[in-house]
Amino acid sequence: MIVTVLLPDDQCMPIEVDTTTSITEILVLVEAELGNSNFKLIANGRDLPKSGTLADHGIVSDDVILVVPQKRLEQTDTRGEESNVERTLKDIDELRLRIVSDPHIRQEMEEKRPEVARAAQQDGDEFRRLMLDLQVSLGIITAGERDEIDRHMRVETNMLQAMEHHPEVFGSVTMLYVAVKVNGQEVKAFVDSGAQTTIISPETAQRCGLNELIDSRWSGIAQGVGTGRIIGRIHSADLQLGNLWLPCSFTVLEQSQSGAPEMLLGLDMLRRYQACIDLEANVLRVHGNSIPFLAESDIPKN
Repeated sequence: MIVTVLLPDDQCMPIEVDTTTSITEILVLVEAELGNSNFKLIANGRDLPKSGTLADHGIVSDDVILVVPQKRLEQTDTRGEESNVERTLKDIDELRLRIVSDPHIRQEMEEKRPEVARAAQQDGDEFRRLMLDLQVSLGIITAGERDEIDRHMRVETNMLQAMEHHPEVFGSVTMLYVAVKVNGQEVKAFVDSGAQTTIISPETAQRCGLNELIDSRWSGIAQGVGTGRIIGRIHSADLQLGNLWLPCSFTVLEQSQSGAPEMLLGLDMLRRYQACIDLEANVLRVHGNSIPFLAESDIPKN
């Protein structure tokens, strides 16, 4: 006999079995297909335990076994924290589960609304849209609420497609730091072409012995993504980049944000020395020299 396993992505997987086939065998096949074991099986409107055979649980030829991700089931227990949009979609999805897993409900739906029964078994998104249109016609939700739910569905689909095809966008991005020396002292400089000027913290300026060179006539308030007090300006100090010794000017900035870089190599110095940020080679190129960007393990943790 043939039973159909409906996977979370609406893919149907027909399996040839007999009444003595164990639930464990079905679990193994689904786990191999999904690549994980974080799911449950539902048939005839009931959760299938991991023991027994198909016959023990009343599963016969042409029945449908639904695969439901465990995370999804856990989320249905937190309704108090859900928005109206999420609750409406979960109600629709639960209805779809009942239609697909219960042959009596499925048969009744095929007789009364064949397009709904077909969508329930083949296309989860289309089933959602049909149900939303029905709720609008019955006055359960407004057309505006339907449009908002539809927008939510498109956002969710867009996120799932991104997670499948380029999951790297959901990871953290390693910032660009280079090891430099300022007045002979080692400093980890954050390379930021979006910053107008090169910045050094008061603590780093003191460590590098530059306090006496701060010109307080250039004090003020820096405005940008955040704000900070400009203590002054160091007009020229030695900056070593690889094998290059370059004169560099610094704005000494006292930043309110904790964990700010000790030094920020801004656009003024990058443009002045015609530096090139080469992401393919993962280096900062300056006058023929290639200064490698620091590995993530070497970047200041804060």
